[in-house]
Amino acid sequence: MRAVIVLAALAMAACSTTSTPTTQAASSAWDGRWSGTATASGQGCETSLRVEATVTGGRMEGQVIGRSIASFSATILETGEFTDLSVDTTSGATGRGTVSEEEIRGTWRNRYCRGDFTMTRAGL
Repeated sequence: MRAVIVLAALAMAACSTTSTPTTQAASSAWDGRWSGTATASGQGCETSLRVEATVTGGRMEGQVIGRSIASFSATILETGEFTDLSVDTTSGATGRGTVSEEEIRGTWRNRYCRGDFTMTRAGL
């Protein structure tokens, strides 16, 4: 009987796992560097901007480059959609879009301007 208890305890110990949080997100099909253009319309808005981003593990971070530079970020869902695009500007731009293996496409807006953007892979 004692041997059965010892074997049961060993079996339970072997099956139990402790998970250690990881600091790196799982890779995604969209990982890599992307670049492209953004357009804008509205009073006093730059009409043509450059956009650069890096996607790592489903997280997109980048910059919009025009007269000034603004950072942006978004989380890409497994479906390839993102609805939480946030641009770090005083006017609080937000946006949404989709990602495929060849292209990132979306729309954005703030209280003064609105527009769209398209990026293609700049490298892996």
